Amino acid sequence: MEVEEILDLVEEQLGFMGMIKEGADEAKKSDFIFATTALAKQMMETTQDAATNAKTVLGYSLPAAFADLEDGSEAKEMVKQGNFYGIAMKIIEMYESGSFPTPNSSNLLAAFMDGSNKAIVEDNQVGGDETSYPQAYKATMKSVAKEMKVKGKNLFHPVRLALTGEMSGQDVTKQMSLLALASEDDTAVNAEAADVVTIEARMEKLKDFCDSIPEEFRASKQAASDDAANKSKDGKKQSKAEEEAAAAAAAAAPAVADPLDGYEGPPITALDIRVGRINKVWVHEEADKLFCEEIDVGEDEPRQIASGLR
Repeated sequence: MEVEEILDLVEEQLGFMGMIKEGADEAKKSDFIFATTALAKQMMETTQDAATNAKTVLGYSLPAAFADLEDGSEAKEMVKQGNFYGIAMKIIEMYESGSFPTPNSSNLLAAFMDGSNKAIVEDNQVGGDETSYPQAYKATMKSVAKEMKVKGKNLFHPVRLALTGEMSGQDVTKQMSLLALASEDDTAVNAEAADVVTIEARMEKLKDFCDSIPEEFRASKQAASDDAANKSKDGKKQSKAEEEAAAAAAAAAPAVADPLDGYEGPPITALDIRVGRINKVWVHEEADKLFCEEIDVGEDEPRQIASGLR
């Protein structure tokens, strides 16, 4: 079903949870319901999932202090790697200076619409045009990556935890846009029932959390290791002549591009990974090395696929 076909059902679920104000502005209510539905469309099995997901997105579960993170949790281990502190402090600095991109109040649905103004349901699809909030956010992440000398999960995981309080979830620009819809003036959202934590409140909580991070986890372990390796050889400092020779050799060596440096694709969390039941298996009629399978993944009809398993 298309997003537009289930809006009324999602509105009903939001109403059951008390997340929509009585007598709310119809236009603002419609925008919030549309965004809620588009955000959850790819992962939801029932319309209640869309309302529950919206409440999770509007909340902010980052603990008050580093010590409150569960020992051994993915979040705590990530913070211990040292990248989180610097990246989080950079986000705070940019937000306070007004240079960190936030959703444009005149077009809060940009992250949910494609170029033809149709709803985006694929989480890895970026909405808006080249001047919109999603594109500004993407450009900012590239700038932060270059300045902080981090990439991939060492950038995206800290940013996600800092902004959303979660280690996984849907596209950050879509989550921040839903939050903006719930935080705008005369919003249709019942902030108390929806547990809304505004971006301003998140930044304050993030600062307190960063202040609680032990000094030993405030610098990247990888950067420290690289620095130590560059400054020592067999436990001793290189002589000036050795340093000059090494520098000359490095300058003469051809640069090898890391293919990950230019990667702009979706994070692993954008994948829709499902478990299915194999109902039938038979030999492919026109191929010597293929099986055909009928697999039930919970959709209206089973899928038929071919696999090179013979």
